[in-house]
Amino acid sequence: MEIDNIILKGPIMSSLYRKNLIDLSSESPKKEATPDIVLILFDRNEEEKNETQGFLEGIISACKLPAEKVIIINIKEEKKITIASAIKKYQPQKVLVFGQVTAKKGSETEVEPFSIINEKDIVILQAPTLSTLKADKTQKLQLWNLLKQLFDIN
Repeated sequence: MEIDNIILKGPIMSSLYRKNLIDLSSESPKKEATPDIVLILFDRNEEEKNETQGFLEGIISACKLPAEKVIIINIKEEKKITIASAIKKYQPQKVLVFGQVTAKKGSETEVEPFSIINEKDIVILQAPTLSTLKADKTQKLQLWNLLKQLFDIN
């Protein structure tokens, strides 16, 4: 067995990285635009973490998103982050938002669940919380149909 061929399953990866992998509090030089980056923002309490972690990993896997192209941010842990600030910092092509995440500082505008917004060559999909989706088969199917459209999945 070569060290280059080791594949860690989702539960093992999530146990290794219990906190966010990215320090959002420090200012770093602006990254070059990376058109195939997918940013996932969600609002999840610590109690929901175990119940929704596998579900989120399943969404990422079903969309065939490679781990190196996905940035995942839990807004509960990074209170200063907004959708606008995360987009500015990471310059993703697509953004998946689970739950009500603030669009801009001071903004309390709610976006309808299951809506797709095109903003400056960035596609943003707003969905209900992960725990709501996991519990509701109809909403799960609605999300899947939008994800298939967003990621050109047949």
